Amino acid sequence: MLRLVFDTSTPSVSLGLLCEEGWMECLDRVDVPKQQSKILFDLIQELLKPFGIENKEITEIAVGQGPGSYTGLRMGITVAKVWAYAQGTKLYTFSSSDLLQKTKKQNASARFPQVRYLEEGDFQGVSSINDLQPLYENDHFAHP
Repeated sequence: MLRLVFDTSTPSVSLGLLCEEGWMECLDRVDVPKQQSKILFDLIQELLKPFGIENKEITEIAVGQGPGSYTGLRMGITVAKVWAYAQGTKLYTFSSSDLLQKTKKQNASARFPQVRYLEEGDFQGVSSINDLQPLYENDHFAHP
């Protein structure tokens, strides 16, 4: 198992590479509002390159489902869906707000969820990429 994990629910990006033995590496980029789409693929390559891992070697992908910002969640979930579909990888999600709570327990001054604090029980499998929907904060698209 080689799982690429990322969260784009806030103006920051957190991503990591998880294997059977635990976290291989994690990266965080702070305060990149509305820039996640410009940097996510570069960050993924920065994460994989030291290990000599190619994109096609990723067997699972996990993405933060929110709640969070509209732009960040749409971008992150779209990348996860397309990757899972194109590469035939298993798709997982996790709660960005639960992860933020875990992160704050480890670092009280943290302002964004950091994937390094996720545990295997935090991931939920997605049976169909069409079932994965973002949870927005202050969702202006929601109906009363």
